[in-house]
Amino acid sequence: MELRRAGKLVSTLDLYDLLIKGDRTGDRVLQPEDVIHIGAVGTQTAVIGSVNKPAIFELKKGETVNDVLRMAGGLTAVADRGRLSVERLDERIGARVAQLRLPEDLKQTPANGDVLRAFSAVEATLPQDKQNKRVRIEGEVARPGDYILPPNSSITDAIRVAGGLTPNAYVFGTEFSRESVRQTQQENYERALRDLETEFAKKTSTQRALTADEATAQATQSTGASRLIERLRAVRPTGRIVLQLDPNAAQLPELVVESGDRIFVPAVPTTVGVFGSVFNGGSYLYSGERKVTDYVKLAGGPTRGADDGSAFVLRANGSVVSARQSSGFFSGGDLNVPALPGDTVFVPEELNKTTFMQAAKEWTQILYQFGLGAAALKTIRN
Repeated sequence: MELRRAGKLVSTLDLYDLLIKGDRTGDRVLQPEDVIHIGAVGTQTAVIGSVNKPAIFELKKGETVNDVLRMAGGLTAVADRGRLSVERLDERIGARVAQLRLPEDLKQTPANGDVLRAFSAVEATLPQDKQNKRVRIEGEVARPGDYILPPNSSITDAIRVAGGLTPNAYVFGTEFSRESVRQTQQENYERALRDLETEFAKKTSTQRALTADEATAQATQSTGASRLIERLRAVRPTGRIVLQLDPNAAQLPELVVESGDRIFVPAVPTTVGVFGSVFNGGSYLYSGERKVTDYVKLAGGPTRGADDGSAFVLRANGSVVSARQSSGFFSGGDLNVPALPGDTVFVPEELNKTTFMQAAKEWTQILYQFGLGAAALKTIRN
């Protein structure tokens, strides 16, 4: 914070020094016409866990991890002084957590948005089923936020601590995400994409173009497949666990939570989405009397190039209903069932059996196995 007088800098006051150390260096008596200038915020780093004053701090140039810990009042008496982690956002893979080497890494300069976590030595010595659980609860609850729950707490306990559900809560659509599941999904998803690339490379190497038109078609196919894989790489699994709930459920299951779990309870959706090979894809107002096939008809029905036998519905709870589970799309099969609020219907294109895409995994399998949900739908319809 700067004090300017008659266009000149008179003094600079560091509020952190004042608040943390009581240092009033730079404090001056104000005079008429003085200007107090507060500049734009700089690098910000959060400190959580076993510190005396967990908070978000602004760093000056050159300040280190050790400086941030000092601002947070230092480690608590029960902190594990050999463990410190940093969570950093990575544009490619999302949040990345790394363990710092102590004391060497205390000299590191944190990046903007870093979250430093100090661990408790008490919890570090306890088995998992004896440790408190840190859970984030969002959406249609009375008091959303981060909560520390006792060992063996369930999802229901977490909702109760957050003040309970609001009248507009859509329990069926609750998103329950777990970090350990997300990591496993990410590893398997990346492996599946590598297999997909390998399969495509094999097919490309064995194809021979006999005419100019065939050569053009192969080049178009190659470009399209490469772009699709690039888009799929940008999709990140969420770690969502599908909760097997009744569409009219009023309560969540008694599933024991883990540290890092996220519970998001959405409001009751008012639309059903229809996308893919239909004439007028978009979102349509939900009506309790309509079936899934009725919404496809509202969207103009499948186009001539649609593969309606491979159509599927992504439910709000993360589950998938596929037309291939039945004998037909419009003949009384699974997709001829009542639609639910928040449903997303996707009708893929009919694919040539010799193309790269036919060698890829079923969309329903990808959605279910890797927890990609609506993000993958957006990718494959672009």
